[in-house]
Amino acid sequence: SIKNAGTTPITFDILTVGGRLNGECPQDKCPDFTWKENITLHPSEVYSYKGTLKLESPGNYHFFTAYRTKDGWNTAIPTAVGVTNTVDIKVAYKIDYSLAQKNGWKNPLGEGAVLVTSIEYDFDSKIYSQNHPGKRHTGVDIHADVKADVYPIAVGKVVKVVRSNDPMKCVVIIQHEGYYNGKKQSFFGIYGHIDADPRIEEGKEIKINDLTKTIGKIVQAGDPSHLHFAINVSSRVEDFIKVLPTGEQLGWGRTPEKIDPRSVNFVDPISFLNTLIKVSEELIS
Repeated sequence: SIKNAGTTPITFDILTVGGRLNGECPQDKCPDFTWKENITLHPSEVYSYKGTLKLESPGNYHFFTAYRTKDGWNTAIPTAVGVTNTVDIKVAYKIDYSLAQKNGWKNPLGEGAVLVTSIEYDFDSKIYSQNHPGKRHTGVDIHADVKADVYPIAVGKVVKVVRSNDPMKCVVIIQHEGYYNGKKQSFFGIYGHIDADPRIEEGKEIKINDLTKTIGKIVQAGDPSHLHFAINVSSRVEDFIKVLPTGEQLGWGRTPEKIDPRSVNFVDPISFLNTLIKVSEELIS
């Protein structure tokens, strides 16, 4: 509700809850709630606003009370103590993993699991960099409950395991193989923010009968809890996890802002699996 706390009547040409999607109005169309027009409030009079809006696009929405009078738009509207006139909403989206599965890759959260993320946590998301100054994102953060099981997407060899009290450091990295245009392609599957299962150690071969066994459980690393799922096509882990001459850390989860993740062989994991055919497990199990 909005109250005229002044001593003279005020007429709103438009009264609304204005919106921005990822800080802007896409295609010059702002995600505003219903516009109420030509409303006059006399001193001490209160108007109860009701409006609707369908959030059709994923992303970060920011909403705020707004009105327009003959003097123009006003969004700096004073509120009573303890009352806010702004709200932020994140809209997630479902990852289409169907093509990757058609190519033979298993679901990292288990058969039938729905994979959900938001554009803030996409591969090399600009919004991620805005919210994490100085960093760029190397993978996709897939929403998952704490202690949810994580599974390997294919057979392979465990090349790195980090167990730590710091959930930001916990990771399992498995070297997998697939085919692209008929040529064998080796890559590293990165499963971040998981507490590795006791049987998962560096050097362990993940065989066909291991694909239904967890490699670890989700730990709380940020909100919402998530699996950081990334893929790197370097020939060695040391090529993308190292300390740079500048002293900055190049890691499995983030790169310094001046380093494009692609330049150190990170790829969009979902797009990559959509184009790569899995090596027959029977041949290497």
